Amino acid sequence: MGWKAAQKLIQNWRVLRGDNVMIIRGKDKGETGIIKRVIRSQNRVLVEGQNLVKKHIKQGQGHEGGIFTVEAPLHASNVQVLDPVTGKPCKVGIRYLEDGNKVRISRGIGASGSIIPRPEILKIRTTPRPTIVGPKDTLMDLVMEKTFDAKAGKGMPNLCYLQEQIKRDSKWLKWVAVAKFSEFGLTQVLASVSLVLLITGSTSCTTLGSKLASSVYLSYNDHRTFILLVGFDAATTSTDFEK
Repeated sequence: MGWKAAQKLIQNWRVLRGDNVMIIRGKDKGETGIIKRVIRSQNRVLVEGQNLVKKHIKQGQGHEGGIFTVEAPLHASNVQVLDPVTGKPCKVGIRYLEDGNKVRISRGIGASGSIIPRPEILKIRTTPRPTIVGPKDTLMDLVMEKTFDAKAGKGMPNLCYLQEQIKRDSKWLKWVAVAKFSEFGLTQVLASVSLVLLITGSTSCTTLGSKLASSVYLSYNDHRTFILLVGFDAATTSTDFEK
């Protein structure tokens, strides 16, 4: 589909699967039926039992071949929803109730203005959810298990002791950054330094963060540059951490 065709697609559909509609144009003009399928990629709908055509279907596994009568798609502009009160075709408008719920109402000449309820068939999924646990599914017990405890440091065993170490010596930040870089990678370095600043309650996080960001950018091609720049950033006085 080209970009021009995509621009012509209906963005807000007001005709839904399961609606009782009337065909207002074409060979079946005046006939009514239930919308069987909505083809949003083509701005078309299938009306059950209407706009029938002959179609040749090849024989395949599980079904026989032959010529069958099937419903052909209709453009969405060729059908109108029936008013639930008057039973006549009408336009569909959108309104909000006092409780904030969004509903469809009938509008136009001769329309009752009543609420058009959503079809019950929409509550049924066209593709049912799988009930059998697959090889890539995570068990519910593992999902509900609590794996992080901020007080005990559970889930972050390598970072739970940073607060006491930093209070003793602010230069230890350099060792943390270098060690994390060599052991894990660049992402873990940023996480470690950010957590250090968060634990110490530093108000100069913005300044330090900008320095660290520039050093990380320069260190992408040279690890030694990163170590030197982090050593420069880590030479922050203890007063910066105590602010």
